[in-house]
Amino acid sequence: MTFSLVITTYNRPLEVLSLVKQAIECQPIPDEVIVVDSSDEVHRELSEMKGVCYIHSSHKNQPYQRLLGATAANSDIVVLLDDDLKILRKEIFQLILEPFQLKGVVGSAVAFRYEDDNEMSLALPRNKLLKWFWQFTGVPFPAEGEVSRLGVVGCKPKQPGFSETFNGANMAFYRSLFVNIIPDDLLSLTERKLSMGEDKVISMKAVKEGKLYFNPEIGLEHPKNKSTYFQNERLFNIKVTYSRLYLSKIYAEVFDKPFWQEILIFQWFTFWRLTIAGFSWLFRPSKTRKQKFIGILEGWRLAFTLPLKAEKLTPGLHWPTEIQKDLERSGIRL
Repeated sequence: MTFSLVITTYNRPLEVLSLVKQAIECQPIPDEVIVVDSSDEVHRELSEMKGVCYIHSSHKNQPYQRLLGATAANSDIVVLLDDDLKILRKEIFQLILEPFQLKGVVGSAVAFRYEDDNEMSLALPRNKLLKWFWQFTGVPFPAEGEVSRLGVVGCKPKQPGFSETFNGANMAFYRSLFVNIIPDDLLSLTERKLSMGEDKVISMKAVKEGKLYFNPEIGLEHPKNKSTYFQNERLFNIKVTYSRLYLSKIYAEVFDKPFWQEILIFQWFTFWRLTIAGFSWLFRPSKTRKQKFIGILEGWRLAFTLPLKAEKLTPGLHWPTEIQKDLERSGIRL
């Protein structure tokens, strides 16, 4: 079974170079290392490094970059890693690849030490008043390894086994599957800077085709990096709110739920999120709480006015053509 390592990167030249060097010292070594770089400048050292397929992406768009790398790959499995990960175990790829021997498994991931707790998943409210409010949102908290409505996910499994969701920092899939489960809508949402929860979309689409296996052994470290997600509270909450509608659409497709029903749940959930944010701002006024309230409101407005379709989100962009152009610019012909 052959495997390609696909690393997507943006303006982290030192980190991605370090990860590539760590990866080629592992056993087994990847059959090919593909770096898909959307940085402002070409990484000269990586572009000239023997054994590395370097592709410069014309789009600063993580799911697009992953699809671009997987399209260029020539192996059975694609292992997807974030550019700032540190490899803690030389046998990391063995841990990732072993589950593919199991019947029906189409995806695999391992645990990693994560210094940032900033995720889109919601924490169960501890405040008694918020707990009382939460019961009206209509969204149950899922069990370990499961995904619920609106992209709400349970905790990571503590034991090796099947899961419905992966964290996007490390995921592996059969290449033949992965290149066919990335929706154009997701690429367009990301291009518009309106997407969050890419890993949940990919996980759910993969679950429809087979089983995902999660190994809780820690083999990687995700260092603490300054995130741009939370620098603008308003924009962050616009993205989160609008993305939950898209995650509802994917959830309906994968788990055979009526989309109209998921839309109603999204509207009800968002109403209560807005209500909670409003009360929080009213009783404890601050600029951050005000921006959160406005962001949720604007994201909710987009849910009514901006269709979740690639041709509406990015008119004039044809993603297969963009893939072909970027591969040709990098000297790769399929």
